[in-house]
Amino acid sequence: MAEAADAELLTAVQQKRDPDALARLYDRYSSLAYGLVVRMVNDPGAAEEAVQEAFFSVWKNASSYNEQRGSVRNWILSIVHNQAIDRLRRMRARQRLDVQVELADDIAQRPDVWGEVAASLDRQRISQALGGLPSEQRAAIELAYFGGYSHSEIADLLRIPLGTVKGRLRLGMDKLRLALAEPGLGLAAE
Repeated sequence: MAEAADAELLTAVQQKRDPDALARLYDRYSSLAYGLVVRMVNDPGAAEEAVQEAFFSVWKNASSYNEQRGSVRNWILSIVHNQAIDRLRRMRARQRLDVQVELADDIAQRPDVWGEVAASLDRQRISQALGGLPSEQRAAIELAYFGGYSHSEIADLLRIPLGTVKGRLRLGMDKLRLALAEPGLGLAAE
């Protein structure tokens, strides 16, 4: 039911440029979006700005939504996630941080962000899928998707070739996609 209501609201934003429809989507998902961004950027003010920018993107790009690629909720959260990554990269560029290799282990060991993001998703399946990945693939995914690092930054942090990073990310994401596609489907062996 919520997916159908979300689709109707997004259609109203697309076709009628209805600000009330956008406000209802914002009311529905801004808390979840804020939780994701504040966890990633660790700055409440920056998180609020990123969420506002994300919903502005929803307003501007509502016509780019494709229901075949997922729910409105997931589409909005992917926009929010991308805004958070952009914000992280801008913050890093301004601060010119020199991340040490020792910090990579600390970053990879942070508490699982999916627990917060997946408040209304099937928490157990997501946690189980992430936990079932080989540690190298999980670390690469956490650095890329939760830490906002580029592939080349991950290669530098972990002191491994860029191709290895890309391979770990591809294999890990393929395994997650398979594990989450159908209930009860486990991760394939490496």
